[in-house]
Amino acid sequence: MFMKNRPITAIRIGTLASLADGGQVTVDGGRAGFYGTWFQDNTYLEGSFGGGYNHYTTSRVALGGTADGSTDGFELDGMLGGGHDFKRQFEAICFLRIDRE
Repeated sequence: MFMKNRPITAIRIGTLASLADGGQVTVDGGRAGFYGTWFQDNTYLEGSFGGGYNHYTTSRVALGGTADGSTDGFELDGMLGGGHDFKRQFEAICFLRIDRE
């Protein structure tokens, strides 16, 4: 049996949190990725790769006025794994995962 699977994922996020005295925290961002699977003769290999971007903005009451700030964040992740199914009695699996923020 031979099977391939290559879906693509994507998401956009937005969050607003209200703080005391009119302050707020805003997070906007998104991420995308893909993964794939190959399977043949009870052996399989699968992997994924993705990345994202987030923008953070803050505003709060501070001594003598308002404190404002903003920053950006990037993230990358990947996973590679594989295994073999020995007639459903047990299965050997090996994975490598890397995350970077």
